[in-house]
Amino acid sequence: FPPIENVLVKRDFLEKKLNLILNERKGWAVWCAKSCFYMDNQGVLFQPAPQFFGGLILKITDERPRDFNQGDQILDGIFFVSFKKFIEDTEKAGKTSVKSIKITADHSFWLETASGWKILVDAGTDFGRANENLKLFADSPALKEKLGELDYIDLRFPDKGFYKFK
Repeated sequence: FPPIENVLVKRDFLEKKLNLILNERKGWAVWCAKSCFYMDNQGVLFQPAPQFFGGLILKITDERPRDFNQGDQILDGIFFVSFKKFIEDTEKAGKTSVKSIKITADHSFWLETASGWKILVDAGTDFGRANENLKLFADSPALKEKLGELDYIDLRFPDKGFYKFK
C-alpha cells in the first residue's frame, strides 16, 4: 500500500487488544511523466495526482524514458536525500524558492526558481560545492543587481560555475 508510510502493531495480551497505528505519506511534490503522482519526502510515488499548473506544490517533470509506477522511488535514496537538501539550501542561498524541476533524458536537473532563473545540476554534481558556488553567485556584486536578467546558472562542476543572461 504505497500511501502507507509505516505500520506499528502493538499487542496487549492481558486486555486481548491489537492496536494498529498507520502513518500516511505526505506529499512533498507532484511528479509527472506520462501520468502524475504525489511524491513523498523520500522520493516515493504514492498516489495518483492531477496534472496542474501553479506554484502551490513543487512540480517535477520527468523526461527520462523509464516508466515509473505507484510505489516506485524516482531517484536513488542517498542521491535523493542529497538532492532534496540541495533544494532546501538553494532556497536559503539563492534567496528564492524552487518552483519546478525538470529531469531531462540525459539525467540533468533544471531547477526553476520563483525569480524566473534556473539552476542546472546533474547526477554527478557535488551538491555541497554547488551550494557554495551558488552563494558566491548570489552574493557577487556583478550578479546581485542583474538576477532578474539571469537565464540560468550551471553548477555541475565542483570548482566552476557558469551563467547566462537572457
